[in-house]
Amino acid sequence: MHRPAPGRHHAHARRLRAGHGNQDGRGRDAIDRIADEHRIADDHRGRGRHTQGREAHVTTTTSIPYRTTEIKDASLTEGTTKVRRPGVKGVKRLTYEVTLSDGAESGRRLLRQTITRQPITRVVAIGTKPESRCDPNYSGACVPIASDVDCAGGSGDGPAYVQGPVRVVGSDIYDLDRDGDGTACDT
Repeated sequence: MHRPAPGRHHAHARRLRAGHGNQDGRGRDAIDRIADEHRIADDHRGRGRHTQGREAHVTTTTSIPYRTTEIKDASLTEGTTKVRRPGVKGVKRLTYEVTLSDGAESGRRLLRQTITRQPITRVVAIGTKPESRCDPNYSGACVPIASDVDCAGGSGDGPAYVQGPVRVVGSDIYDLDRDGDGTACDT
Protein backbone atom coordinates (compact mmCIF):
# COMPACT_ATOMS: atom_id res chain seq x y z
CA MET A 1 0.00 0.00 0.00
CA HIS A 2 1.26 3.50 -0.80
CA ARG A 3 1.95 5.65 2.26
CA PRO A 4 2.96 9.28 2.00
CA ALA A 5 5.80 10.59 4.12
CA PRO A 6 4.93 11.19 7.78
CA GLY A 7 3.23 14.53 8.33
CA ARG A 8 2.06 14.68 4.72
CA HIS A 9 -0.96 12.37 5.03
CA HIS A 10 -3.38 15.26 5.54
CA ALA A 11 -2.50 16.67 2.12
CA HIS A 12 -2.69 13.15 0.64
CA ALA A 13 -6.14 12.57 2.20
CA ARG A 14 -7.38 15.97 0.99
CA ARG A 15 -6.25 15.16 -2.56
CA LEU A 16 -8.02 11.81 -2.39
CA ARG A 17 -11.21 13.41 -1.06
CA ALA A 18 -11.07 16.05 -3.81
CA GLY A 19 -10.77 13.32 -6.43
CA HIS A 20 -7.06 13.88 -7.15
CA GLY A 21 -4.97 10.73 -7.17
CA ASN A 22 -8.07 8.54 -6.70
CA GLN A 23 -7.74 6.82 -10.09
CA ASP A 24 -8.18 3.31 -8.74
CA GLY A 25 -11.80 4.03 -7.83
CA ARG A 26 -11.43 3.79 -4.05
CA GLY A 27 -14.38 5.38 -2.31
CA ARG A 28 -14.90 7.34 0.91
CA ASP A 29 -14.35 4.28 3.14
CA ALA A 30 -10.89 3.74 1.66
CA ILE A 31 -9.94 7.39 2.25
CA ASP A 32 -11.02 7.19 5.88
CA ARG A 33 -9.14 3.89 6.28
CA ILE A 34 -5.92 5.49 4.91
CA ALA A 35 -6.29 8.49 7.23
CA ASP A 36 -6.88 6.12 10.19
CA GLU A 37 -3.81 4.07 9.27
CA HIS A 38 -1.69 7.22 9.28
CA ARG A 39 -3.09 8.27 12.65
CA ILE A 40 -2.24 4.85 14.09
CA ALA A 41 1.24 4.96 12.54
CA ASP A 42 1.81 8.43 14.02
CA ASP A 43 0.63 7.19 17.43
CA HIS A 44 3.15 4.34 17.30
CA ARG A 45 5.91 6.86 16.52
CA GLY A 46 4.93 8.80 19.65
CA ARG A 47 3.69 11.85 17.80
CA GLY A 48 0.09 11.60 18.95
CA ARG A 49 -0.90 14.68 17.01
CA HIS A 50 -4.07 13.38 15.42
CA THR A 51 -5.90 11.53 18.14
CA GLN A 52 -8.81 12.93 20.04
CA GLY A 53 -7.93 13.60 23.72
CA ARG A 54 -4.37 12.21 23.55
CA GLU A 55 -2.19 13.15 26.51
CA ALA A 56 1.55 13.66 26.46
CA HIS A 57 4.10 14.82 29.00
CA VAL A 58 6.06 17.89 27.99
CA THR A 59 9.07 19.22 29.92
CA THR A 60 10.30 22.79 29.55
CA THR A 61 12.82 24.93 31.37
CA THR A 62 12.42 28.51 32.42
CA SER A 63 14.69 31.00 34.13
CA ILE A 64 14.17 32.22 37.67
CA PRO A 65 15.08 35.91 38.10
CA TYR A 66 17.63 36.79 40.76
CA ARG A 67 17.02 39.33 43.52
CA THR A 68 19.20 42.34 44.25
CA THR A 69 20.29 43.19 47.78
CA GLU A 70 21.81 46.55 48.64
CA ILE A 71 24.25 46.89 51.53
CA LYS A 72 25.72 50.04 53.02
CA ASP A 73 29.49 50.33 52.71
CA ALA A 74 31.42 52.97 54.68
CA SER A 75 34.54 52.38 52.57
CA LEU A 76 32.82 53.76 49.46
CA THR A 77 32.15 57.44 48.92
CA GLU A 78 28.54 58.60 49.13
CA GLY A 79 26.74 58.31 45.80
CA THR A 80 28.93 55.49 44.47
CA THR A 81 27.93 51.86 44.05
CA LYS A 82 29.89 48.71 43.45
CA VAL A 83 28.64 45.23 42.55
CA ARG A 84 30.10 42.93 45.19
CA ARG A 85 28.55 39.77 43.72
CA PRO A 86 26.84 39.55 40.33
CA GLY A 87 23.43 37.94 40.21
CA VAL A 88 22.84 34.68 38.36
CA LYS A 89 19.45 33.52 37.11
CA GLY A 90 18.22 30.18 38.35
CA VAL A 91 16.69 27.42 36.25
CA LYS A 92 13.38 25.66 36.81
CA ARG A 93 12.20 22.53 34.98
CA LEU A 94 8.43 22.28 34.48
CA THR A 95 6.66 19.08 33.46
CA TYR A 96 3.14 19.39 32.06
CA GLU A 97 0.50 16.93 30.99
CA VAL A 98 -0.66 18.28 27.64
CA THR A 99 -3.93 17.18 26.06
CA LEU A 100 -4.06 17.21 22.26
CA SER A 101 -7.20 17.28 20.17
CA ASP A 102 -6.97 17.09 16.38
CA GLY A 103 -3.26 17.83 16.59
CA ALA A 104 -3.69 21.02 18.62
CA GLU A 105 -3.12 21.59 22.31
CA SER A 106 -6.46 21.72 24.10
CA GLY A 107 -5.32 21.60 27.71
CA ARG A 108 -2.26 21.80 29.94
CA ARG A 109 -1.80 20.80 33.58
CA LEU A 110 1.38 21.31 35.60
CA LEU A 111 2.51 17.97 37.03
CA ARG A 112 5.74 19.01 38.74
CA GLN A 113 8.33 21.72 38.91
CA THR A 114 11.91 21.21 39.94
CA ILE A 115 14.49 23.89 40.59
CA THR A 116 17.65 22.65 38.92
CA ARG A 117 19.73 25.73 39.77
CA GLN A 118 18.90 28.22 42.52
CA PRO A 119 19.22 31.91 41.57
CA ILE A 120 22.15 33.76 43.14
CA THR A 121 21.30 37.12 44.69
CA ARG A 122 23.11 40.14 43.27
CA VAL A 123 24.80 42.19 46.02
CA VAL A 124 25.38 45.90 45.45
CA ALA A 125 27.37 48.04 47.91
CA ILE A 126 26.12 51.62 48.39
CA GLY A 127 28.71 54.14 49.57
CA THR A 128 28.03 56.00 52.81
CA LYS A 129 31.39 57.71 53.42
CA PRO A 130 31.08 61.48 53.05
CA GLU A 131 32.94 62.72 50.03
CA SER A 132 36.33 64.04 51.04
CA ARG A 133 36.67 67.76 50.81
CA CYS A 134 40.38 67.49 51.63
CA ASP A 135 43.16 67.41 49.07
CA PRO A 136 44.88 63.98 49.09
CA ASN A 137 48.33 65.61 48.49
CA TYR A 138 48.46 66.66 52.16
CA SER A 139 48.06 64.95 55.55
CA GLY A 140 47.95 66.02 59.20
CA ALA A 141 45.24 68.59 58.59
CA CYS A 142 42.49 68.98 56.01
CA VAL A 143 43.69 71.11 53.14
CA PRO A 144 40.43 72.08 51.41
CA ILE A 145 40.01 71.61 47.69
CA ALA A 146 39.71 75.12 46.28
CA SER A 147 41.05 77.36 43.52
CA ASP A 148 43.79 78.48 45.95
CA VAL A 149 44.69 77.64 49.54
CA ASP A 150 47.00 79.61 51.82
CA CYS A 151 48.35 79.07 55.32
CA ALA A 152 46.10 80.62 57.99
CA GLY A 153 47.72 83.71 59.49
CA GLY A 154 50.03 84.12 56.50
CA SER A 155 50.10 86.76 53.80
CA GLY A 156 48.07 84.83 51.20
CA ASP A 157 44.68 86.00 49.99
CA GLY A 158 42.84 82.65 49.92
CA PRO A 159 40.00 82.06 49.16
CA ALA A 160 40.62 79.01 51.42
CA TYR A 161 42.98 78.63 54.38
CA VAL A 162 44.54 75.77 56.34
CA GLN A 163 45.87 75.77 59.91
CA GLY A 164 49.29 74.03 59.94
CA PRO A 165 51.47 72.24 60.27
CA VAL A 166 50.60 70.08 57.23
CA ARG A 167 52.74 67.32 55.79
CA VAL A 168 53.14 67.24 51.98
CA VAL A 169 52.61 63.62 50.79
CA GLY A 170 52.12 64.28 47.08
CA SER A 171 52.51 67.35 44.90
CA ASP A 172 52.45 70.69 46.72
CA ILE A 173 49.88 72.12 44.29
CA TYR A 174 49.13 75.16 46.50
CA ASP A 175 52.83 75.93 47.18
CA LEU A 176 52.28 75.76 50.96
CA ASP A 177 55.76 74.30 51.75
CA ARG A 178 57.85 77.41 51.05
CA ASP A 179 61.08 76.01 52.48
CA GLY A 180 60.77 72.58 50.78
CA ASP A 181 61.25 70.49 53.95
CA GLY A 182 58.05 68.46 53.42
CA THR A 183 56.06 70.30 56.11
CA ALA A 184 53.81 73.18 55.11
CA CYS A 185 52.44 76.06 57.16
CA ASP A 186 54.97 75.34 59.93
CA THR A 187 56.06 78.88 60.69
